[in-house]
Amino acid sequence: MSRWFFMAVVFLLFPLTMIIFGLWFRFRPPGRPKEKEKEAVWKFAQNHLGRTWLILGGPMLAVSTAVLLLVRGSGQPVILTVGIILNTIQTIILFTSSLPAQISMRRHFDEEGNPRDASTQDEI
Repeated sequence: MSRWFFMAVVFLLFPLTMIIFGLWFRFRPPGRPKEKEKEAVWKFAQNHLGRTWLILGGPMLAVSTAVLLLVRGSGQPVILTVGIILNTIQTIILFTSSLPAQISMRRHFDEEGNPRDASTQDEI
């Protein structure tokens, strides 16, 4: 039981971290650059990433909790195998969650950080 509890705490850290940092990035983005153009891009990116983490963190927490509850009475090899699979999936989700923000930044800002025209955003 103590091994299961330890594994549950470890594998719920990713979703809980995504939710906490998602709220933080969404409402109080960390340190901003001084230049006005870069500040707009920075705020946009942090806001977008925070929203993505909030959207993904809740369902990931629910699925992770459900999976861990399903293997609660199982032996150590089963819990470990399921935990490794769960951790791999969580890691992939965490690292790929920044892709929508990057795509959206390219769509809304040019290379210098200037906002694109509304007419050119539809073409991209």
